[in-house]
Amino acid sequence: MNELRIRAGMAALVLAAALSAVPGLRGATAAAGQAIAYGQASPHGQEPEAEASMDEHIEQWIQALAETEPFAEWLGASWDKQPLGPGTHAWVVVLSREGRDIGYLVVEALADGDYRLGEYGSGDYPLFGTNALYRELVRHGIYSYTSIDRWYQDGLHALWIVRTADSDTPILLDARTAEWLPLESVPSAEEAPDTGAGGNPVPQDDSRQVIRSQQVESFDPYDDLSWLIDAPLDIDQAQSLIDTLEEAGRLTFVSKLYGKRITAPLAVTGYQEWSDGRLYIRLEQSGVRYLPWGGWISFGRFYG
Repeated sequence: MNELRIRAGMAALVLAAALSAVPGLRGATAAAGQAIAYGQASPHGQEPEAEASMDEHIEQWIQALAETEPFAEWLGASWDKQPLGPGTHAWVVVLSREGRDIGYLVVEALADGDYRLGEYGSGDYPLFGTNALYRELVRHGIYSYTSIDRWYQDGLHALWIVRTADSDTPILLDARTAEWLPLESVPSAEEAPDTGAGGNPVPQDDSRQVIRSQQVESFDPYDDLSWLIDAPLDIDQAQSLIDTLEEAGRLTFVSKLYGKRITAPLAVTGYQEWSDGRLYIRLEQSGVRYLPWGGWISFGRFYG
C-alpha cells in the first residue's frame, strides 16, 4: 500500500511539472519544484506597442476593480496573461497573491485596435486556472497527457480539452470549476437563440471606472428548487433585470448549455455598471463572476 501511494505521489509530481512546462500553462503547484512566473508578458504574436497597450488596459481595469468588493486584494497583485486560442482574439489574465489564485479577467481585442473587458471574477477558481485543473486530473488518476488546450466561446461555454494516449475521446472539463463534463466531443460553436435580449451599448467613455453597482446576499440555488417548477420571468432587457433584482432580492439564472445537455443553475447576486456604459451581471459559480449583459442570456432563463 505504501509503495502504491509513493508511486501515485511521484506521478502527481510528474504531472504538475509537465503542466508547468506546457507553453501557455502556468505551474500547477509549487510542490513540483517549478518556478511559477506571474506578471511577465509571454510571446503572444503581438507587436510590442499593441502588447504594451493591452497591459496598460489590464492595469487600469485591475485598479478600478480593486476599489470595489470583492476585488480589494487585487491591488498590487501579480498577474499572467495567456491567449484563449485561435480565432478568439481574446486573452485570460489570472491574478495571484503569494502563490494563490485570487481572480481573473478576460480581455477581448476589437477591430479598431482597442481592447474590451470581456468578463471578470474573483475566488480560488479563476477561469482556466491550472491549479484546479491539476487537482481534478489527479483526483481521476490522470497523470499524463498528450495535449491540453483551452476552448472558449463565451462565459458559459469554456472548456479545458485534455487528450491522453489511452483514449481517442478527449476529456472535457469546465474551465471555471474544472468539473468533469459528460461530453464526448469538443462542441461546435453554438448560436444563441434570438430572444430579444439587448447587448451592451457602444462605449462612450474610456475612463474605465465602476460607477454603479448592487450586491445582494449570496445563496445556493439548490437550497430552493422552485426554479424546477415555476414559470420563468419575462426578463430580456438589462434594466428589467436590475429592477427585478432590486425588488426580489435574489434571482436564479438556469442555463442550458452544450446543446441543452447540461443544466446549470447560477445565483444572480448583483451587477456592476461601468463608465463606458457596459453592464456586467454578477453570478455565483465557485466564487464570483461578472459577465457582460449580452448573448449568454439567451442560453437560459431567469427565475425568482
